[in-house]
Amino acid sequence: MNTLFAKSLSGSVITGTSLSDNSSHATSGHSVKTKDAEHTQDGSTGVDTALQQDGGVTVSLNYSVESGEIISPEQLDGLASLSQRLAKSPSLNNSLFTDPATAMDAVSFTGFYHAAAEGVTADQLAEKLHTALSGVPGSGTQLTDAMDLAMTQARLNKLVDDNIAADWQPHARQTVEQFIQAKVTAQDSEWQALAEEDIALAAARGDDANQSQAESDLAVLQAGNSQHQQLRTAFLELTRDTSNSDDWFSTFSAAINGKGALEYEEQMHVQALSTQWQSL
Repeated sequence: MNTLFAKSLSGSVITGTSLSDNSSHATSGHSVKTKDAEHTQDGSTGVDTALQQDGGVTVSLNYSVESGEIISPEQLDGLASLSQRLAKSPSLNNSLFTDPATAMDAVSFTGFYHAAAEGVTADQLAEKLHTALSGVPGSGTQLTDAMDLAMTQARLNKLVDDNIAADWQPHARQTVEQFIQAKVTAQDSEWQALAEEDIALAAARGDDANQSQAESDLAVLQAGNSQHQQLRTAFLELTRDTSNSDDWFSTFSAAINGKGALEYEEQMHVQALSTQWQSL
């Protein structure tokens, strides 16, 4: 007689020679009570109890006959693998997933949990990812957007260095690079959309001079040669290839050429980025 494997609603797996509705079968040292043998008192759960006797120790396992789910022996390895993956998954209540600012980006780093260094739990790593993906408020100019992306890269790379097992760090770095490149593409699309809005507004006003300038700006953006795109490239290389953070922030500050309130806001943004970095 072939042994069958049944998975309960609660995830337990039991073995037995049969799962018929009206009989109980036993092998040496094991017994299985089936659906009609014993029900819960209130009948509310639909879950029956199997008792396994071994060396005087009684273990209670839950299974559901109603589910009718039969699992072949070949699938047991897959179940064990699933259990291991679930054990390395963070809680969905983690701030990484509950914060709308980071929830979408979180999916890019699901592989990190299985590559975490010894002693780093999935929830701890998720919290660190939340911090790495969280920017600082304020400004919002193209210049500070470029700074923000460079610092996101720096925080993610620090997370990899500090929390990912050494053997997996090269793979994790590639994940960071791919994520940053996707953000560069999205940022370019946003900047180009703003230029297109300027073109439309100038055209609506009949302002030929400003329309021509906006069209020229768009062409430069599409070629990847705008001033802010070039600065962003320099910032990204700086935080990727060097480790002196003082140089990073002095470079950011030196790139600010605004006047008055705009200059003040951008300088305060650099200070906020520096403070955030020092707190890691």
